[in-house]
Amino acid sequence: MNKNLKPPALSTSFSENGKRAKKRFENILNIKAKKTGALAFVSMLIVVGVVGMLVGFNSQNNIPYFCKTFECYFELPKSWENKYEIEERNNNIVYVYHKAIRQEYGEGTGLLFYIEMLEGDKFTHEDITDPGNRSIALQGDGYTYVFGMPTDVQYPVWEGGNKALADDYLKMSEDNEKIKKSIGRIVSESRSSTAIVTEDTNLFADPQGTGIAVELMKNNLVYVIYDENDDFYYVQLPVMNIPPIQGYILKNAVSFDKNLFDNANFGIAKSGIIYRSANEEDIYQENHTSVFYITKRQGEWAEVSLVGGDDGKWVKISDISYELIPYNIDLSYSDMKKEVDNSAIIMGKIHSVTPKDKQIAVNSGMVWRIHVTDKMDYKDNRYGDDFNLEQEAKKLGINIYDYVGHDLKVLIYGIETAEDSIREYTYSPYIFVFEGTNMIAYKDLKSTENERIARDIMITLHEHSNADH
Repeated sequence: MNKNLKPPALSTSFSENGKRAKKRFENILNIKAKKTGALAFVSMLIVVGVVGMLVGFNSQNNIPYFCKTFECYFELPKSWENKYEIEERNNNIVYVYHKAIRQEYGEGTGLLFYIEMLEGDKFTHEDITDPGNRSIALQGDGYTYVFGMPTDVQYPVWEGGNKALADDYLKMSEDNEKIKKSIGRIVSESRSSTAIVTEDTNLFADPQGTGIAVELMKNNLVYVIYDENDDFYYVQLPVMNIPPIQGYILKNAVSFDKNLFDNANFGIAKSGIIYRSANEEDIYQENHTSVFYITKRQGEWAEVSLVGGDDGKWVKISDISYELIPYNIDLSYSDMKKEVDNSAIIMGKIHSVTPKDKQIAVNSGMVWRIHVTDKMDYKDNRYGDDFNLEQEAKKLGINIYDYVGHDLKVLIYGIETAEDSIREYTYSPYIFVFEGTNMIAYKDLKSTENERIARDIMITLHEHSNADH
């Protein structure tokens, strides 16, 4: 046995992923109900990439588990629901048991498998075989993950044993190889980052499938799961309702300044005590662990609403904690984030430069992918007048030669006054140019004639550039 290894003592939770991932892809394009029509074009352009990703992430019926004491992720079959229990030890081992067997027969029984994380990625199979029935499941980045199964009998096949439980154990053990393949090392970039929202803003997500984005108010709290890029965080809202709501929020709308938390809208009672009134003797509930919503502050007290609509209770302000505990964070998305479609981020940037009293007009969206070549003059154009790409780009403040050989995405949307149906007086077309998720330029085209010209130019460029090929 390798002298650096210590055999584990053989006595020994992931949230929905694939299905929710698909729902996120379906809904992440929706900013508000009134904007959904404009985004249909974007959805059509990305469908191939989304389908390809979902094929590779085909675990919508699995139960994901994220280790609490070390960086480890794995998935259990949906058929295991309510039939297993998990125990972590030594900050590097997780044991998974058959719950009913362990409960009936005690310690030393029911172990289905364990995962051990070792520091170092040069171990061989021979290094990790002791105490036996062990194999390397994942290796790299300075770590090795070992998948181990019992070396003795853990299920009741002995005389007088429960045959039904034994059969169930064997049936569950058939899934071990699939579980082994699901093991991953998931590292959160912001494991304990509660931030406060500093302005009214939108969360670009819609897990409820209603087509309406979540609107956040100033002084709301969010739990930052990870940095998406220079402009967005991927966050979870305080859990007042299950399932928790997660999505993208612009970074400039949040702050980690603890001084701002004094006015936050959410919190948890550090002592766990909730009062019926502003009276320390008038205890309503102890051991309270759920998030509450703060409705008002009064001297040393705060009036709060509890989960389930139990309103008008009280908490001592000095006893309020704003370091919220996330609920079932699916950190598989932090591993997937490079694959997450960028359309939500693009739409977030478009939304951020749209005038406050304006909105994207329904069914106004057009999107083109353009591969820029050194060809500048386009003649005999089927869709409009001849044009010079360099001159057209200058109108947007772009030196097109900076992007020769690059792929650009160009979007044209109609922008209208919010809640105003008299479109002929309020409608104005805007053009937006992106490289990846970086907005290169945007401009108010001011007239439908300019919109037509821009549209014809984009159609021609798209057909000539073969950007999709």
